Amino acid sequence: MRSKVTTKRGDHGETTALSGQSYSKAHPIIACAGAVDEARAQTALLQCLLANEGNPRHQEIVTVLDWVLHTFFVIGTECSDPERKHPEYRRAELDESHLRKLEETQLRLENEVDLPPAFIVGASTIPAAHADLGCTAVRRLERALTELQAVFPDFEPGILPAFVNRLSDFFYILARWLEDTDHNPVDYSVLQPPRK
Repeated sequence: MRSKVTTKRGDHGETTALSGQSYSKAHPIIACAGAVDEARAQTALLQCLLANEGNPRHQEIVTVLDWVLHTFFVIGTECSDPERKHPEYRRAELDESHLRKLEETQLRLENEVDLPPAFIVGASTIPAAHADLGCTAVRRLERALTELQAVFPDFEPGILPAFVNRLSDFFYILARWLEDTDHNPVDYSVLQPPRK
């Protein structure tokens, strides 16, 4: 029986982008597409965790995360074909309305969070830790997208850089919101040597 997944084309360190062109797996196009996959997987994990908790307070976030998951496919299409060799593959595009929806959602959560005036040393709940992982993955995607723009100066990503930047902010605020006031700010006193 032949695998529907395994093509063996990647056995020698190359893969094919959406444009149809083959690239090294170390190429910025492939790195950017991989960063999209990582961010999407982290988002899906957080969504599953919140959905399985059954907390009514989290239901809106589960819906928002489903929306975010769909945006990754648009971002991935742009990253995988920055020269727009196959515009027919673009099923949707992100615009100002998507950015506005993301910003409004973040602000709504932020208004419910009393952030401590210090860095957060780490998440205080499992869901918040997963949201922090989502934030980290999106920041990696942001760096990969910036590198892709440097390699392809004619690449016109439109709203994507702003959207991805705001998405990392959203995940950070979501993590703090999921802590439900139980924040874990940095306390440098724990680094002091014990008194004799």
